[in-house]
Amino acid sequence: MGLRPWLAALLPLIGAQTPAPTTGHECPPPTTLDCAAGLRPSRFVAPSPTGGLRPDCPGAARFLRPDPLTGAVVEVCASHPNGTQVEPRALPVRDCGEARIGGLAAYLEHVYYASGSGVRRITGNQDIEIAGAVGEIVIRGANFGEDLEYLEIRAKHCKSLIRISSEELRCRTGDPGWVGPRASPLDRNCIVAKTTKGGVGGSTEPWASRYREAELGDHAPPAIFDVEVSLSMALRTRAVAVDGDGSVFASSLGSEDVFGGIIKTTETDVQVFLRDAPRILGLLFVADEKCGLLYYADASRRLIGRRSACKAGRAGDAHETIVMKNVDEPRGLSLDPSSPNHLYAASSNDIIRIDLESGKTDIVIKGQAHDAPDGVLVLPLPDNAQLRGDRSLRLLWLDANRVSVRAATTAGTRARTLKTPPEALRFPRALSLNTDGRLLVGEWLGRIWSLSQSMRDGELLRPDASTAAAAGVRAAVENEELRRSRLQPALYTLLKV
Repeated sequence: MGLRPWLAALLPLIGAQTPAPTTGHECPPPTTLDCAAGLRPSRFVAPSPTGGLRPDCPGAARFLRPDPLTGAVVEVCASHPNGTQVEPRALPVRDCGEARIGGLAAYLEHVYYASGSGVRRITGNQDIEIAGAVGEIVIRGANFGEDLEYLEIRAKHCKSLIRISSEELRCRTGDPGWVGPRASPLDRNCIVAKTTKGGVGGSTEPWASRYREAELGDHAPPAIFDVEVSLSMALRTRAVAVDGDGSVFASSLGSEDVFGGIIKTTETDVQVFLRDAPRILGLLFVADEKCGLLYYADASRRLIGRRSACKAGRAGDAHETIVMKNVDEPRGLSLDPSSPNHLYAASSNDIIRIDLESGKTDIVIKGQAHDAPDGVLVLPLPDNAQLRGDRSLRLLWLDANRVSVRAATTAGTRARTLKTPPEALRFPRALSLNTDGRLLVGEWLGRIWSLSQSMRDGELLRPDASTAAAAGVRAAVENEELRRSRLQPALYTLLKV
């Protein structure tokens, strides 16, 4: 359709006076993501006046627990595990939170882990965050043609861009500099788009964009009128699982400003997979002939459930199958690869086995009051071994109160502690099998180990990068353990969150 006669006559007059595409305002500077910017205590427990442990608390009566919302270490000084005589104190953490390794999963040469504030990937010597928040940004404007090449937010390309129409775009992201409580506000001056025909365009008033369309037609540049952040939440990651294509599922412990549920993320996309599930403590992906199945341990509803890995939704919807109800603090899910109808999980102080065909449940490892099992892993049968009469130590698990990997038969017999090289573990919580057959062990305070199944050698994949306060906690704990090692093991415990 041609131009109206009066507008065609007007265009030669305005010529070079066509309004500039920008508003003249500057984009708000991004929030610094420097985790060393400062320290903060727990939200609910008074901070330690010295930033360290109480010097007058006897080691046998000291318990260290995490604050699930901030990651702070809470020190409880008590005369016995059932009673507190001194008011708890919190040791501070960085603004970004300490690394709390709650889950591990391997895919090809990559190791993914839940860092507490996000999902990270270790590949060789690289340690990269692939999701530090979950959000969706809606961009409204004009001239977002089908030849759209990219959308840029604060000089970085949106990796998961959805074109709704020529007037609306949506960007899904896990960048904590764009969404989440650490992000500074976004406005239209922060956005730039490019099309093949129109070139680069940015913040523009609607009337100015109409002039450009009249003057240039299909070659008018994109125009940004308005920006809305429709979803913007932090993550408190706890468990991870990886499907057969390398997509990572991660659970997040929810609170008022933290997403509670499961996200699904790749290197280019972050999206919500399961809502209304604020305490998922364990995840397990099982391949099948379709999309695969995702098992999850939901501590808030006291159940273990599963759903198709292609069926995003809400907790309790029609796509969910309940595997087992009335499970106390379920976590650490693992399927027996040599007997795939048997699902193992930690529950309260015990390790249980669920027969997926009959629904029968057995306690295979009966824990004591101070046990905190997690990170359950069942290894495949050794070569040429028979399932009947199997006495190999294929059932492995971790305990936050113990310094080594624990092992037993799948029936729970022959339970023992495997001495872990090259040094004792510190609050271990995450256990997984790497693609090279070695064990991956994650510690709550930040280290990740690669261990041979024979426990003959170990390699540190992620060193200790926590604050000086947490390092002081570990040093004091280790000194006390050393002094009392000939008498009794230390009864340190962590909340099962």
